[in-house]
Amino acid sequence: MTAATCTQYGKDVLGVVRLQEARRHKAEAERLRRLAEDEEDSQERKHLVLQARAETRAYSDIKSARWTLLRKDASLTGNARDALEAILEKHRDVAICHSMKEELSELFRIRGVAARDMPCRNGS
Repeated sequence: MTAATCTQYGKDVLGVVRLQEARRHKAEAERLRRLAEDEEDSQERKHLVLQARAETRAYSDIKSARWTLLRKDASLTGNARDALEAILEKHRDVAICHSMKEELSELFRIRGVAARDMPCRNGS
C-alpha cells in the first residue's frame, strides 16, 4: 500500500460513507415533510417542519464537507476544524472512516521517515 492508496482510500471509502449519511438525512427530511403535510395539528406540523429543516441542514453540512474530511487534520483552520468536529460528533460511521484515514496517513509518514533514515545497505 502506498501513500497514493491512502489518498484513494480517503476519496473512495470516506466518500461513499459520507454520501450514505447524506442520503439518509435527505430521505428523513422528505419523510418528515410528508408527515407535516398530512398532520392536522398545527403545533405538531410546525414541529415536523422544524425537524425536516434540521435534517436538510445536516444533509447540506455533510455534502459540503468533502474537502474538510479529506484534508489532514493538522492543516485545518479554526472554522474548518470546528465544522469537522461537528460532523464527526454527529456521524459515527464517517468518524470511524476519517480516523482510519488519519491513521493511514500517519503510518505512511512514519514509514517515509524510517526509510529515509535507514543506512544504505550497499556500504555507502
